[in-house]
Amino acid sequence: MRSAALRCAAAAGLFAGLCSACSASGFPDPAPCASPTSVPSPPPQGNRRDISGDFRYRQTLFLGADQLTKLVADFRLRWPDGKFSRDSSFRSEFARYADQTRCLAAGLRALTPPGVAYADFVVAFQGALDRLVAAVGGAREGVKSRNVSDYRDWNTSIDGRIAAVRESFAQLPATRGP
Repeated sequence: MRSAALRCAAAAGLFAGLCSACSASGFPDPAPCASPTSVPSPPPQGNRRDISGDFRYRQTLFLGADQLTKLVADFRLRWPDGKFSRDSSFRSEFARYADQTRCLAAGLRALTPPGVAYADFVVAFQGALDRLVAAVGGAREGVKSRNVSDYRDWNTSIDGRIAAVRESFAQLPATRGP
């Protein structure tokens, strides 16, 4: 009787270990964000002196929005039908996309505006980024748990979320001439 109980306990422990190994290897944990190098920077201006902080800030914002669009486009190129897939590579690629988007948004959010005139813009921009990150994070969790509805919600709303980031640029203060 005692040996049967030990065998049962050992089998249960083995089964639990196998289950935890499957879930741990089946979907990656969120990747840590690299330093601000994940935010694109304006190209060098040749032999010219450094461009103004205002222009550099704006250029970085625009490049960041382009990169958000590119990340979605690249993911959709690999999974063009727009449907949730049970394929493990789909899940890991979506996790990678979500992590890259989260890190890029964090880098953009951390940019220091060149002056107090940007206060209204910063509120609108950071709010749009926060909503984008929340949508992508919810979809990441949905893909992790194989919740097709969460993925569909992301797929139908992500373009609008990125558009909202771009629309926040309307709040940028007017630039001054040279």
